[in-house]
Amino acid sequence: MGCATQQLNNEPMSVEFQGQDKQFIELIKSLEDRAIFQKTVTQLVQLCDNKLVLQNPAQVLDKLLNSLVYGEQSQYLAQLLSISQKILHQVYFRFKSDYKVSIQTKEQWLSLLQNLIPRSDIYCNEIEFHIDCLRAGINALNIGKLDISNQVLEFGQNALEFVRSDDKISSFSALKSSFQNILTQNCTWIEKVVSVNCQKDLFDVQILKITGEWHVTYAVLNMLQQFICNNPDSIGNEIFEQLKEMALPQQTHQDAWRIREKIAWVLISVFPLQNETLSQQAAQILILMQLNERDKRVQRILQNKELILQRKQQMKKYIHENEETVKKTIEAKNNEVNSTTKFNHQEKDEWIQQISEFQSSLEIELNLQLCESNIQQTVEMQNKMNSLEKAANGKNIQEIIQTIRSFNIQMLEELEQKDKYVPLNIVHCISDQNNEQQHIDVNSELQNFVIDEKQKVLLIQGDAGAGKSTLCRQIIRKYNNTHLIIFAVLSKIQNYNTELIHEILSEMRLNQKDILTIQTTNTPIILIVEGYDEVRCYKNLYNTNKLHDWNCKVIFTCRKQHLAQYQLYYKLFAPLNSNIQEVFEEYFIVPFNKDQINQYVQNFIQNTQIEKFTIKQWNSAISDIKGLDQLITNPFILSIVLQIIPSLNSSARKDINLLQIYEMFIKQWFDTHEQNETLNVQSESINNLSSEYQKFASQLSAKMTSMNKSAVEYKSTHRNQWSEFFDPNNKKQSIIRMGIPLNSNGTYNSFIHKTIQEYFTTLNGKTEIMKLVAQDINCIFAKYLIHDDGVLNFYKQMLLTDNNLQDLLFKVIYMSKNNKQYGIAAANAITILNYADVQMINKDFKGIQIQGANLSSAMLNNCDFSSADLTDVNFTQSWLYQCNFSNSIMENISFGKSSCIKSPRNISCIALDNTQQVLACIEYEQMENNKQFSYLSLYCPKTKKLLQNTSKQVASLKLQNICFSQDNNYIYCTESEKVLAFNAQTLKFAFKLTEHQNKITSMQIYQNILVTGSKDNVIIVWNLENRTITHKFEESCNIQSIAISQDYISAAMSNNSIKIWSLKSFELINNIQAHKNKISCLQFNKNVLVSASFDQSLIFWDIQTGTNLKTINCGENIQIIKFSNDGILMVTGSNENAIKLYNVKNYQVISTLDGHTDNIGNVIFNNDDSIISSSRDNTIQFWDCQQQQSTILKQKPSHTERIRSVVISQNQQFVASASNDTTVMLWDAQSGRFLHRFVIAGNKPVLCACFSPDSATLACGAASQQIRVFELSSFKQQKFIKTASAVLYMCYSPAGDLFAYSCEDKSLVILEIPSYTVKYSIKCKSFTKRIQFGSNTSIECFNEENKQISINLENGEEIESRFQLKNQSEVNQSKVMASHGTSLYLEESEAVKWVSGQFALNLGKCVFDGAKGLTEDQMQLIEQNK
Repeated sequence: MGCATQQLNNEPMSVEFQGQDKQFIELIKSLEDRAIFQKTVTQLVQLCDNKLVLQNPAQVLDKLLNSLVYGEQSQYLAQLLSISQKILHQVYFRFKSDYKVSIQTKEQWLSLLQNLIPRSDIYCNEIEFHIDCLRAGINALNIGKLDISNQVLEFGQNALEFVRSDDKISSFSALKSSFQNILTQNCTWIEKVVSVNCQKDLFDVQILKITGEWHVTYAVLNMLQQFICNNPDSIGNEIFEQLKEMALPQQTHQDAWRIREKIAWVLISVFPLQNETLSQQAAQILILMQLNERDKRVQRILQNKELILQRKQQMKKYIHENEETVKKTIEAKNNEVNSTTKFNHQEKDEWIQQISEFQSSLEIELNLQLCESNIQQTVEMQNKMNSLEKAANGKNIQEIIQTIRSFNIQMLEELEQKDKYVPLNIVHCISDQNNEQQHIDVNSELQNFVIDEKQKVLLIQGDAGAGKSTLCRQIIRKYNNTHLIIFAVLSKIQNYNTELIHEILSEMRLNQKDILTIQTTNTPIILIVEGYDEVRCYKNLYNTNKLHDWNCKVIFTCRKQHLAQYQLYYKLFAPLNSNIQEVFEEYFIVPFNKDQINQYVQNFIQNTQIEKFTIKQWNSAISDIKGLDQLITNPFILSIVLQIIPSLNSSARKDINLLQIYEMFIKQWFDTHEQNETLNVQSESINNLSSEYQKFASQLSAKMTSMNKSAVEYKSTHRNQWSEFFDPNNKKQSIIRMGIPLNSNGTYNSFIHKTIQEYFTTLNGKTEIMKLVAQDINCIFAKYLIHDDGVLNFYKQMLLTDNNLQDLLFKVIYMSKNNKQYGIAAANAITILNYADVQMINKDFKGIQIQGANLSSAMLNNCDFSSADLTDVNFTQSWLYQCNFSNSIMENISFGKSSCIKSPRNISCIALDNTQQVLACIEYEQMENNKQFSYLSLYCPKTKKLLQNTSKQVASLKLQNICFSQDNNYIYCTESEKVLAFNAQTLKFAFKLTEHQNKITSMQIYQNILVTGSKDNVIIVWNLENRTITHKFEESCNIQSIAISQDYISAAMSNNSIKIWSLKSFELINNIQAHKNKISCLQFNKNVLVSASFDQSLIFWDIQTGTNLKTINCGENIQIIKFSNDGILMVTGSNENAIKLYNVKNYQVISTLDGHTDNIGNVIFNNDDSIISSSRDNTIQFWDCQQQQSTILKQKPSHTERIRSVVISQNQQFVASASNDTTVMLWDAQSGRFLHRFVIAGNKPVLCACFSPDSATLACGAASQQIRVFELSSFKQQKFIKTASAVLYMCYSPAGDLFAYSCEDKSLVILEIPSYTVKYSIKCKSFTKRIQFGSNTSIECFNEENKQISINLENGEEIESRFQLKNQSEVNQSKVMASHGTSLYLEESEAVKWVSGQFALNLGKCVFDGAKGLTEDQMQLIEQNK
């Protein structure tokens, strides 16, 4: 996010910072330097305390929020968040003076705060407080007004003037009175917090006695903490008496622990002041807290070892001087514990342990007389306690469980009529979606999740309408009688970030004691959380809700598109500090197959109450309407199609798309309800009820979507912003509302399905686009950025049928040139066009305002963006060739790619030191006399700059293999048979390890153990502490590769076998006959070993058993494998310049990193969120694994595996792509629109495809020994041809009367058309890799030796053969036209990227003169791409 704030007087957004603003910005930049991070935070705190006045507070706040990262030093994050609050308050004062913050800026600030998920450490409460305050404070910034009262703003300004004033006596009393009035009046809690934060010296003990929202009390305690530090001699006994009263766990509200935890911090902060009186008072209260506190979150502060050290001496002194008093206090508490029914046996044991730890931590012995109850007494007391609790609360744990189960049953009964449930199929890897052999019944997998004690979180992903909600209800049905199921719809929960379980259970009329009973009895729970995507959540709700404190399994459902942009999405669900592979599981719901569709139809016919139809009518509708068979694989779309079957049959349609299905369904819905409301309509004089229905639904849905709501709460007793839609006293409104497809559940209202809301939002948008063109700017389309993938998809469908809409969208874009108020609308318009694959080549976009637009994967060659406002625009993977960006504003744009390190020499390999701050690189220079000189260079991975004087020639031979020592003092490299060690700071030679007799092929390090393997058949284990040999393995063949882990050593042998030894005993554990070809690399991942080979496979091995767990056929030779620290990500580098990132959990390729132009030398993880790679192309590239765009990336249908062939039809209308994923995809060549996916049975790659000369049919040839021919008018199969072996190439004759194909068995077959009977079958001497019909009497074949053979078509005999040049051009089928109205032809390599949706960023010949806001890294990237 960049700086997106502006003043109403049109002050430029890129300002030149002066004074304190400049000091602040410079310090914020210094936060990037970890060496001075703590010092910088201290300087920022001091700057805030010294009468801070900022001229551009919004820009400064923007920069600061962008710098915040939740790191290990979380106490400093708390300080930075506190500073952010103070700056935000100054934004308020500027806002009052006509200062404006845009909607997108608010959204982006809130998004940044969402990513700061507090860890479970001693600072998480403080951080949560500041984040809550910042969120509430940012939400108070509304366009045109500020939701902070004038009274509070005036007080804040007066308070700041008071702090800066020298004469404080005259204004003190008035200011103090005003402050107390605000705290006691009916102001919002955030206004009270703002007031507290705006002053320092107005503290009074009476303020502590004010009760209310916990944030206010917390802010007051913060104020007290500062006041004590600044005025220790002014603190009286009354303050400590009040703290003592507040410190005891008497309050029952759920956030009371937060206040007590803060009091502990306040008291602990007293001891460093060295004030004897204050320390004694603080010690007394802390001892009472230590004895009485039962909340583990507060105990975490009281028992923290580092914090104990700060107060240890003063506490010991106090106890020594007041030993008898302390002993009596403890023993009195002990007697209470053992003589009342408040504590069970376990809690009493914990009490004894608590006292023991208390004495141990302070190194004291009080000789306490602690007594323990015997077992019988405890049992009796426990029974008595249960009876008392039951009398008090009315519920024990069994009654609570029954209450929840009854609630679930009632919910299911309300929804029962809507279910025509058909068991769903799932896959663990989305790339298996089209492979029916990998489909699994979801019920069996759910059972495994439920009974597996290690698995804690299950993520179920699927498309909109895939059946996620129905599956949730089915899980409740199945397990409600045997398990405690808690069901949560996120869109209906206010505080889902922290109070998820509490809010749900409160809705069931369970009180806090009931909820605590579930938690303290450790009752097993299955928590189902539906609609993670519907609230646009990117938080780890497991961690923020502290679900690790419950005996809980969690099932999340989410649209897969919501997470598609976030490669490390599993981190949003897995528990903190857990073994993700053990605790996290995920399923992908696959579309219905034919059997499931038929079963659903049968269920529908049997159970439906609407107009009946027959199976015959159903089959007729499906077969007659083109495209419908693909759409109804989605369960929800199938359900609404079944309801409109009569209309479909009568419409005589030949084709249909998604939008048209929804139009027919909604029309039928409105017509039905209009007929039922005839009398009411007449009484209320409503002319066109259907029109009113649509208007009402469109406006409601648009408002809900703009506010990120899929359900809204409205209580008739409280008017709010939804009153215009849900006022029960408005009869006309009630009549209209009854005809809308809404669900009403208590006080909550939602559309019957999220896609219905998205459909109506799109209809409203179309209406508002026409209003915008007519210069009516007052509409939602111009006020919020469209993020919702579902809404964008409906716009895409609308563009297919509405020829006028595209022109209107372009008009909106052009109108922003002269009117900045059109900025958001223009951004939405260009995002919609891009999502719909509308090509925008050669467009005049000069001066347009499109802040926040999503232009990822857009084709924008030759566009003029000069003087445009492109703030926050996403250009990831866009084609920007010859674009003009002169004088444009490019704040916080994203190219989705980082600049690289370019070396003048060849790069061999790289290594990161253990601090991740130094990148070592071996480079070599080839001289004219064939000599090589090796260099060691050190780079900063953040700045990508060479560290000063650290590129040094260190050897006359080529160095290989590189790693850092554990202490980062040495860099180890191999040179021939030696290991050379260099000083990591000076690069001077330090020492060498010599023992091998031949070249070292592999070297790996683990802590102080170095392992080397050589061509001398020996593996040596070195102890680096004393530089001695620990062990030798003498083998019978060369060592190809080495791997080492905490427990094991492994080696790949030249005979293609793998051996595994114990690192401790050096005993052989396994000897695996692994691959069919040379093994190139090995890598451990916990209890699994992964090997790569020149047989183009990756194999995952069980270390103990040697079992093959999984084989991945890569289609390329992998040379390097690395794993992330958590073991979930795997990255590979190949000799085909490709880097692939895998999710090890499901073996799925997450992304292919395209950028290198030569063999990959090495790939390494930088932490777990970025990758660094080196190549023989002389570059080191940097890749972001967790790039998350502010808008949803365009979801282009694509293949899931390697593309083998791309062809274009003769009439330039169609493009087809064949892939290893067993499918052929068909595209519109003019617009790039996806048309159809042909699935070729056999579960083997489709190797080739070709169009007939008349462009009417498409032939597909597969490795599964078959050719299938499809009609493009209906997508139906026309012909099936069984072949002798895998089909390598196919071709039609120009006249269309012959068809030829070649096979893996070296045969060439020529068929006659239209019968497809064999005319000739010819056995060749080698593979035919390409066929081309020549004259009417011959066919030309090109074999694997680049030899051209001519065949006589009259007799099938060879005419002549001759050799061809290796680089002979391919036929025209290797080019694809991919522009809109422009003749732009793409070479085959580009066409593959085009159809796969994996565009590579193209910045060639772009002009950036005078462009503002580009970062240094982006400037470097542009320079490198010229």
